[in-house]
Amino acid sequence: MSDANEKRILITGFGAFPKQDINPSAALVQSLSQHFQSCSNVKCLVLPTEYRQGLSLFRDALNTFQPDVVLCFGVAARRHKINLETIAKNERSTTSLDAVGYKPLSSIISNTGRARYKATLPLAALKNELSAQGLPTRLSRDAGNYLCNFTFYHLMKHIAENAPHIEGGFIHIPDPAKGKILPEQLERAGQIIVQKMML
Repeated sequence: MSDANEKRILITGFGAFPKQDINPSAALVQSLSQHFQSCSNVKCLVLPTEYRQGLSLFRDALNTFQPDVVLCFGVAARRHKINLETIAKNERSTTSLDAVGYKPLSSIISNTGRARYKATLPLAALKNELSAQGLPTRLSRDAGNYLCNFTFYHLMKHIAENAPHIEGGFIHIPDPAKGKILPEQLERAGQIIVQKMML
């Protein structure tokens, strides 16, 4: 249940992509969808790991759901901690293929956007809360140059230009299959973040 005074929270993850047949961010978002299924103010969405279709669906969700908070999750398989991303960069790889084999022609995401956008989530408070619960967490200044940073950048550009009230950002999670974190820990971290942002 929810009421009109509660924040509307959009949560996203990604589907499979080359070299990552099972994306733990999708599993996390599906878990959060079940956990918060009684909350009509929480919307969970697994985006295809595709530059064009993924962005189209993401923009549709922003425009139709009109969230107050946006929490984007993605996997960073080589990282051992939950990474709260601080900066979205106007950069992308022109060599890495997305899930349908497309690769961008330009390394610039937007010709009209800034070089950098800062996340608008309360990152320090989230880090402190997660760390206090024994969940390995750090602040990061590098969201990569693939779909994670691409989506993060478009989110922050949208916030800066159209909806400055939105608290939004990107969270990279380790791959539990690498043995550095348990799926249960990621689920707990996701729940804590969502609950913190509901306040």
